[in-house]
Amino acid sequence: MTISKEEEVKKKKVTKKKRKNKKSIPKPGEEGYKTPTQLRNARKRRAKQQKNLSNDDNDNIKKSTTLDPSSQYIHNPRNAPSVRSAQKYFESLKNDDTFQFDIHTNSPIHGWRTVAKLPVRKGSTEDDIFKIGMFVPNTHEVISNSASKVHHRSINDTIEVLQQTILPKVTGLQPYDEDKGEGHLRHIVTSVERSTGKVQLTLVWNGTNPYNDDDANNNDKEILESFTNMIIETCGGNNDTTTAATAPRRRRRGAKARKEQESVDNDEDVITKKTTPPTKQSFPLHSLWVHFNSSWKHANAIFSHHEDGGSWKHLYGPDYITETLSLQNNENTTKPKLRFPPQVFRQANLDAFTRIIDCIRTQISSYYTTHLPSCVELYGGVGTIGLHVIDLLSSLVSSDENPYNKNCFMEAAQEMTTTTAVSYETKKATDMILLPESSSFYKADLLIVDPPRKGLEE
Repeated sequence: MTISKEEEVKKKKVTKKKRKNKKSIPKPGEEGYKTPTQLRNARKRRAKQQKNLSNDDNDNIKKSTTLDPSSQYIHNPRNAPSVRSAQKYFESLKNDDTFQFDIHTNSPIHGWRTVAKLPVRKGSTEDDIFKIGMFVPNTHEVISNSASKVHHRSINDTIEVLQQTILPKVTGLQPYDEDKGEGHLRHIVTSVERSTGKVQLTLVWNGTNPYNDDDANNNDKEILESFTNMIIETCGGNNDTTTAATAPRRRRRGAKARKEQESVDNDEDVITKKTTPPTKQSFPLHSLWVHFNSSWKHANAIFSHHEDGGSWKHLYGPDYITETLSLQNNENTTKPKLRFPPQVFRQANLDAFTRIIDCIRTQISSYYTTHLPSCVELYGGVGTIGLHVIDLLSSLVSSDENPYNKNCFMEAAQEMTTTTAVSYETKKATDMILLPESSSFYKADLLIVDPPRKGLEE
């Protein structure tokens, strides 16, 4: 192959340019000169640093798949991204130096979560077929967490009993495979009644309701019935309200006890323990439900809300969990008995939410000193806020789009001794705003809004 003179000249220019850009090596006596021994030691140090970085990355990957995601900020909740984001947002709105955005972290940090929606996926070995837990942040990889520090103890017991005792015994039952849309058990949803420690358990089943569908797979129906019967037989008779989940712990004192507790605190974030206690054989079952969800791609909702109730099956126990909140300075009013069937939203930390309601009551009382205001509530749920401020209002119109909320709200309201006019609208927040100007929404003195996590509708 022959090269023209022009190409040869161009090649020489490129070679000269490369040589010009090449870093010159200091010679003996010049600044920056290193002996062969110094250069060799520098290479060794770089190789060692690179190895340490690689080990740290592996440790971080391993750590992320063995830690309970809920415990990441448990020792310093103020560092949680959502808290820092909220603080930054509200402080950006202040228009004078008197504004202060307070962050309250005085509620218990252990055992507060009484509601948990937990995915069920395939385990890593044949002996560990089912994995129940939480998703690793920003992934769909499940961490099994039957020893979560933030879960109520009854939830941890439920996970352990299902995962170790009941699920392996059900012939043919398969965990959900979201890549293929196959398998049976998608999620388990647990809700704890705080006064008894009992668990309202909902099984989210992949498919349509076989009890309403004549063309349903009979084999899948038999697997479901075998599974639910085993849960009821194993845990349904555990109706003693004084369970291990609610029994107080004896407090040990002394230097030895403190040292043991420090060791537990240091290791408790890691879900996999060095010593495995005996497997529990049952958990305190309040009620058992099945929710049928046949959606696959482009649908992340665990539950679907239908007024006809065709996607739900109630198999055992009471219709709902009941909860009463212990408010401050509210002894002279009737406490509403809140009703929580599995189809409605319930705050996961009712103890902390009770303090929020205390603050709302204080604000209403201090602002309306001459008369009782009329009020409209958006995203009202079952009345967790509205029914606890009813004595401070002349009227209350609560609203929410979930059709299961209204009966829970009205039944609780009818049990209360009050002269306040109360009503409920099954409507979206946007539909309430679009009502005529003569409606209660525009006549109200006060608006209470507690939006869901996704935020306000536009």
